[in-house]
Amino acid sequence: MSNLVHAVETAGQPQYGVILLHDAAFPVEENLMVPDGAEIAAGRYSLTIRAARVGWHSTVRMELWGGPPPAEESGWSVAEATLPVRAGEEGPAALVLHALTLGEYGDRLELPAPGSYRVRALTRPDEARIQVWRSKTV
Repeated sequence: MSNLVHAVETAGQPQYGVILLHDAAFPVEENLMVPDGAEIAAGRYSLTIRAARVGWHSTVRMELWGGPPPAEESGWSVAEATLPVRAGEEGPAALVLHALTLGEYGDRLELPAPGSYRVRALTRPDEARIQVWRSKTV
């Protein structure tokens, strides 16, 4: 069974029904739209996560796992995607949250190394959880 390595939690600032997550080494891809019927869209170094049920004053928790985390209980909208991450010039490999009109917010989720990571986004009213673990695919 996989273990939780560490987590960061912040007051969420989803705007326009989406949460933007990106590699800290690159700017966010703000024009990355989630297709109809999907919950997540993957760009080159960003993810756009549909979070229509997550409000402005919600909690967003990012978690780094040692492997795939266990399945969540019912009541969550769940989507997964793979995201490449590389070490940034300003520090270690990390993921950051981004609000369309406010920019980066909250603490960065530092990662052990650059590489390919699997991201599971879980949303429900007033809460979002983003689970991250190393992907076996590149």
